[in-house]
Amino acid sequence: TPQLFLHCMFQEFGAESEDHSKISDVKEVQDLAIYLVEMSMMDYFFVAHKPSDVALASALCAFSILPLQMTCAVDPSLLRLLEAHRTEGTIECQERL
Repeated sequence: TPQLFLHCMFQEFGAESEDHSKISDVKEVQDLAIYLVEMSMMDYFFVAHKPSDVALASALCAFSILPLQMTCAVDPSLLRLLEAHRTEGTIECQERL
């Protein structure tokens, strides 16, 4: 499911800092991405797309919606990985979200 993809992505690249504000910022990004995935379940458009595309689009949207200081708490390699794996399906999902 898209939620599982998001969980794995953020678990792998979440903040490993002792700074609790950074950890809460990462949680904020993750929570928004999960919310966007849940909202996508109400739109039949997303049925035709792979769960990984929906998860990736949700994560990218979360990064673009939240303030920069929150998204900076997340490992920069995660954003590079997300951008590198964008497909046509991901772009369509991101535009729809």
